[in-house]
Amino acid sequence: DASILATVCRSNARYDGVVPVRRALGIKGGNKCDPYFRRNYAKWQKKLGYKGRAADGIPGYSSLSALAKKAGTFRAVR
Repeated sequence: DASILATVCRSNARYDGVVPVRRALGIKGGNKCDPYFRRNYAKWQKKLGYKGRAADGIPGYSSLSALAKKAGTFRAVR
């Protein structure tokens, strides 16, 4: 769920939904949305053309959907 993932990332918490996103980004680690995750996710957002606050490393529905489509291993839900 994109909204839950965003909330988790804002609080630097653990959430099992982070695991497939980390794998899709090609990063290892557990289920924590930590600064390393956010840096890598921000790179993904920038690759998609996002700028400023839209590329802050916090997953949104659009960027998460694009990553899900690329990975083919999970799907984004609003």
